[in-house]
Amino acid sequence: SNYQDQTTLLRGICGNKFDVRERTIEPASVIHLSRRYQCSYYDISAKSMYNLEKPFLAILRQLTQDNTLTFDEIIPSRL
Repeated sequence: SNYQDQTTLLRGICGNKFDVRERTIEPASVIHLSRRYQCSYYDISAKSMYNLEKPFLAILRQLTQDNTLTFDEIIPSRL
């Protein structure tokens, strides 16, 4: 078997700026794209930290094959 057979591609789309009213790209078009490529879509905001952990948690769940995996606590850093 070759290297390509032994790899798994983890992919998802993150839509940043959830907290902005007028977004450059409408979420509906990105949701359509995620369905087309059969990957997850996460609406996030780095500013407010809304859903910021979701894509990382999804990756960890796929890697560990444990859908019950959760984060205990998210502590935002204050700079």
